[in-house]
Amino acid sequence: MNLNRKGQVLVAFIIIMPLMLLLIVNVIDIGLYGIEKNKINDSAKSSVRYGLKNISDENIENKIRALLLKDIDNISENDMEITVDNNYVRVKVNKKYKPLFKLNNYLSTEVSYYGTVNDSKIEIKKE
Repeated sequence: MNLNRKGQVLVAFIIIMPLMLLLIVNVIDIGLYGIEKNKINDSAKSSVRYGLKNISDENIENKIRALLLKDIDNISENDMEITVDNNYVRVKVNKKYKPLFKLNNYLSTEVSYYGTVNDSKIEIKKE
C-alpha cells in the first residue's frame, strides 16, 4: 500500500506556525516592557540627582515632578511620590504598562530611589 505524503509538511507548518507567532509576540512584549522599566528607572534616578544638586531651590519638588512628566510617557501626577527634606530626596514612581498583545492585563512597575547629601557627596540608593 503506497500512501501519498505530500501534505505532511504543510499540516505540520500550519500546526506549529501559531505557536511560533505566539512565542515571538511574547518575546517582543517582554523586551518592550524591559525597555520601559529601564526608562522609568533612569528617569527616577536622574530626578533624584537633579533634586539633590538643586536642593536649596524652594520650588524643587515641582521641578522634579515636571522632569518626570517630561521623561516618562503616559504618566500622571498620581503615579509619583516626591519627598524633599533637609538633605534628602525620595522619588517613587508607579506606572502600569499595557502589553501590546494582551488586551486586559497590565504589568505594574514600581521604582523608588532616595538620595542624601553628606559632606558635599551625593549618595543615591534604590529602595
